[in-house]
Amino acid sequence: MHLEQYRHATYSPVDYYEEALRRDPKDVRCNNALGAWYLRRGRFAKAEKYLRKAVETLTQRNPNPYDGEALYNLGLCLQLQARLDDAYESYHKAVWNSAWQDSGYFALAQISTSRGQYLSALEQIDWSIDRNGRNNKARVLKAAILRKLGLYEEALAGCAEGLRRDGFNLGLYHEQMLSHEKMGNAREAGISAATCSNSPATMPPITSNMRWTSWPPDCTTKPSPGWA
Repeated sequence: MHLEQYRHATYSPVDYYEEALRRDPKDVRCNNALGAWYLRRGRFAKAEKYLRKAVETLTQRNPNPYDGEALYNLGLCLQLQARLDDAYESYHKAVWNSAWQDSGYFALAQISTSRGQYLSALEQIDWSIDRNGRNNKARVLKAAILRKLGLYEEALAGCAEGLRRDGFNLGLYHEQMLSHEKMGNAREAGISAATCSNSPATMPPITSNMRWTSWPPDCTTKPSPGWA
């Protein structure tokens, strides 16, 4: 774990995880860690094998274990393989543990939204935001869900609250534009679109020998040479 955490340049943590599992094939920590290792590298089938072993051990005597990390990782692994029914079940087990309610309910809301189950998705995304109000992706997803439900005023209110917390959340500007378009507010939709496209977050990086001649910068112009 130390090697992985600090990204050691010459030693691989995989050798140590595999040796630990040779000695104890049911070790939850090493199965989860090795599964997560392969998951981050897109080797989903191999990751699933280790994550399922971790979950199997965790739930051997308690169907709702105190730690939901392996369940969440398994859900993510299954979701990335488009096995949404199995992923949904695993995420639901993971949120039994409060530490994973933020991420778990967000993932559940994603799946419910993809199925068109917007009322369920709204309840789930509210749980996620209740656990972590700084999850900016969750605020974008909630705005999208409200828009899909035709609750445009509520969607705009959610966008305003999210942008008050983070003025660089481009997803919220986009959702703001879409809700205004649905309401027939062409002028407001244009303002949201222009704000999004003119945001510094969409700018090319400024190097030490470049400076903007005005602020906020005009996206249609290139930075001029010179020292900032």
